[in-house]
Amino acid sequence: MKKSVRILSVAAGTVVLLSMLPITTSAASEDTGTVRVIVRNDTFSKENGAAWDGVLLDEYVKLDSDTNAFSALVQAIESKGYTCEGADSGYITAINGLSASDSGSMGGWMGAIDDWIADNSLSAFSVSAGTLEDGDEISFEYSCSWGSDLRYDWSGTDTSLLELAVNGGTLSPEFSAGDLTYTLTIPSDTADIQITPKTVNRNYRSKIYKNTYTPAESGTDYKFGKNITVTEGDVIFVGVGNAAWASFAPDGVTETVYQISVNKETEVIDTDVQSVISLIEAINPDELNRSDVEKARAAYDSLTAEQQAQITNYSKLEEAEEKLSSEPKAETKTISVSAIKEMVKARYTDAGIAGNEWQIITLARYDLLDDETKAKYEESVKTYLDTVGSAKLSETMSTTNSRFVLALTAAGIDPTNIGGYDLVEPLTDYDYVSKQGTNGIFYALLALDSHGYGDTAVREKYVDAILSEQLSDGGWTLYGEESDVDVTAMALQALAPYQNDEKVGSAVDKALAYLSETQNEDGSFSSYGSANAESTSQAIIALTALHIDVTEDSRFIKNGNTVINGLALFLTDDNGFAHTAGGEQNALSTSQAYLAVTALYRSENKLSALYDMNDISFDSRKDDIDESSEPVSSNDTGKTSEPSNNTSTSSGSSTVTATTASVTSSTSTSTVSAASVNTGDTQGSAVIVLTILSASAALYLAMRKKPSTK
Repeated sequence: MKKSVRILSVAAGTVVLLSMLPITTSAASEDTGTVRVIVRNDTFSKENGAAWDGVLLDEYVKLDSDTNAFSALVQAIESKGYTCEGADSGYITAINGLSASDSGSMGGWMGAIDDWIADNSLSAFSVSAGTLEDGDEISFEYSCSWGSDLRYDWSGTDTSLLELAVNGGTLSPEFSAGDLTYTLTIPSDTADIQITPKTVNRNYRSKIYKNTYTPAESGTDYKFGKNITVTEGDVIFVGVGNAAWASFAPDGVTETVYQISVNKETEVIDTDVQSVISLIEAINPDELNRSDVEKARAAYDSLTAEQQAQITNYSKLEEAEEKLSSEPKAETKTISVSAIKEMVKARYTDAGIAGNEWQIITLARYDLLDDETKAKYEESVKTYLDTVGSAKLSETMSTTNSRFVLALTAAGIDPTNIGGYDLVEPLTDYDYVSKQGTNGIFYALLALDSHGYGDTAVREKYVDAILSEQLSDGGWTLYGEESDVDVTAMALQALAPYQNDEKVGSAVDKALAYLSETQNEDGSFSSYGSANAESTSQAIIALTALHIDVTEDSRFIKNGNTVINGLALFLTDDNGFAHTAGGEQNALSTSQAYLAVTALYRSENKLSALYDMNDISFDSRKDDIDESSEPVSSNDTGKTSEPSNNTSTSSGSSTVTATTASVTSSTSTSTVSAASVNTGDTQGSAVIVLTILSASAALYLAMRKKPSTK
């Protein structure tokens, strides 16, 4: 150990002495560039007795053929008016009052060339010898411990880098001393980069090369922090500890070489921007098609402000719109919400029977439900429930429970305790609800959200299940790989309360884009190639649930036609609706269309959406209802005498929930029989009506959904 310390002392002393050679100058010498000279003290603080600390000077000194590193150092010190003791003898003992011995016996000054503390004197680096060049950096630094506090260890063998700073590009992966290969991504075809390496041990010099590593050839390297012009395919080498750069190295030293491959940054193409540019470019100004213009406008409006600024042909869209505005629009059919309201009032006079849930919902949300019909419906449902004998109305079709919960809630009747039965509780059972696929999940979520039923965890599970079924084009389907407008609209209705969630919002945006893309020129919507009232109605309910103004949103105005104009195509002379335009009135089509018009009525009057029923308060129980009855769960077959506790509360959400208004869609299976409902040995008239309605709806859905084989 004593031998190691003695050798270290001798070596450090050699460096501290720097140079005993005289300084020579020549006024006639040729100007050969500049070097940067820094004098600093970062190891001995003023608080501990130093005359000064930090950077004393940072100057550039002109080179000539007679300049060496030591003379450049002295010139920089004297040019600032600082004292420099010992310069005449070639051994600097103090600079501006800071002496080598001030910090103790191991104190002194050490010189570095390009962050390398050389193994010989500074005066050995000269212009004439080719060892001092334009761009070199001379650093003269104070040490309190023979250089160990300056990252100098003359006996160390580590030739790795401590840091590798790169400006002008992005280094990948991030620098790590043990990783020798990297990629540098530059932003354009060519770039000026700056590289500044820092060695673990300043006893070893590092140098930078481009494309060829030539450590033995003087002047082929690039100076630290200076511009290096690179292009894709170039390779940068950073070597540390090559034997050609030092006169002495301890045994066992192996140089380390880092390699950096240069790549051009891949241009990121914004497909949304390109799509809009293409849509605008496709507009034929000589034969304007209003639909093409409106489609381009809707796509443009969906972009962010930053994306819109990238649309290079926007003026073409504006010119097309201006030209269209001067053309007369074709006469379009529309719907009178007030006329439909009167027709609903006249048509739904016998709604108070279990099985007429969509009629009850329409009346209630159209502000047409009278007390007599409400009371009649409540008693009919109780009778039906007593016949079924269970809160679970079907073992396989949870949509039955969902439909009843929606209707009862709309009427202001508590579905968690209707005749002692809790019709909400089965809808919190995911295994039960999912038996009916996504259709069951849509309806269960709609029913739960209608008045804040169930808990958050259950609803989140249903939301995740719906999101997982979204197809690549943004839509949904009950079966197959092709999206369907009706099913997509139902999914949007169920997701509407959650649209402010980032993940849900993204899914909603994709689905809206799908609906916009598939909307017909006349404003209607189609399913399996056929424009129909049901698909158009579902779209209206979905859009109003999302607070979209269907009369103003350009995404849903085609050739000047809104979705309201599209629904009006199916209107019959007596204010009913046909399945297809020009056809005869159809009960199921009318039922869905009435719900859609009800949604429009609520939207126009700034009321909560069709299936956001948090505006409803449940009536107190009538005297003839047993107030001690407890809601019966889906597994119960009777009633208990324990008092009930109504725990349903308003969700308080500012966004609203809408659900599908389709009887046909509520029963997605193709066959429904009385045996599918546990009714006991006898059935009342209400049960028979409900069963017939469910079977008819399912059969109609199966027929309507069947793809054409032509």
